[in-house]
Amino acid sequence: LLALAAGVGFGVSLVLFAAASHHGEMWPVLGARVAACAAVWVVLLGRRATPTLAAVPKGLAGAAGVFDVGATMILLVTLQSNLTAVIAPVASLAPAFTAGHAWWYLHERISRLQLVGLMVALAGLALIAVG
Repeated sequence: LLALAAGVGFGVSLVLFAAASHHGEMWPVLGARVAACAAVWVVLLGRRATPTLAAVPKGLAGAAGVFDVGATMILLVTLQSNLTAVIAPVASLAPAFTAGHAWWYLHERISRLQLVGLMVALAGLALIAVG
């Protein structure tokens, strides 16, 4: 259910970024980050949780945020340049990087379903590349 919600959210964000103004403005990136932060706070408040992180994860989280905003800016520029057919398949591999990092850093096992999903995504990317 969470994966389905994440997929729908990702797809909606791609559609909204593609529909954004083509004047090189980065306001959609700011709007997306504000919406994401608001969603996280709603969940935290709903669970009555207090977010706390040690120093090292704070640094990693900050670095991840910088890279995420940078990637979102690149995504927006490519969409504004009418390169949707090129960037959308590559951007759709983002969950694969998340699963790969969870495996590498946290030593989490990749399930068979995740592996199948990764293979289908890579096959789709290869098919798009060959035309």
